[in-house]
Amino acid sequence: MAFSRGLQPTLIIALLLAVVVILWLTETEQQLRNADTSALLNEEADYYMENFRLSETDEQGKLTKQLSGSRLAHFADRHTELQSPDITILQDDQPLWRLTAEQGSLLKGQLTLNHNVRIEQLADHAARYLQVETDQLNVDMNTRTSYAPGLVQIYYASATIQAHGMHLLFDSRQMQLHSKVRGTYVQP
Repeated sequence: MAFSRGLQPTLIIALLLAVVVILWLTETEQQLRNADTSALLNEEADYYMENFRLSETDEQGKLTKQLSGSRLAHFADRHTELQSPDITILQDDQPLWRLTAEQGSLLKGQLTLNHNVRIEQLADHAARYLQVETDQLNVDMNTRTSYAPGLVQIYYASATIQAHGMHLLFDSRQMQLHSKVRGTYVQP
């Protein structure tokens, strides 16, 4: 009995010491996590714009592209992050295509759109209306071509087409579907 009573204060001190060490380790781990997060947040943009609208023209002064969105952030490595991008591709000053998405990134003329990507052909006649939906779209802004690696859903007049993978040439309005192409047509 005397032996147990002698251990009680030692056991209490050891337990208290263990609690202090655990609390200290937890606090240190949280500080390290916060430092990692703050390092990521400190990758500040060179500049940013909110509710922006940009236009690009060719050598003759004709509009070729318009870009708008809720936020644009440009970083030191020369890449740009976009929130709610809305891009209009023009030909001879006339809107030809409209691309929208939840997010996008741009690096050296290569645009990647992600989440709820929609491509609309801006035709002057409703019967020629074309819409493509996908989750990711890679666009070469210099050659004005695009590639969707995943599932695409296409709506055209009275037809619905589903495919896996697609190339789209904006200027010539040519589309190539890669595999698993299925479609339905309802006569109007």
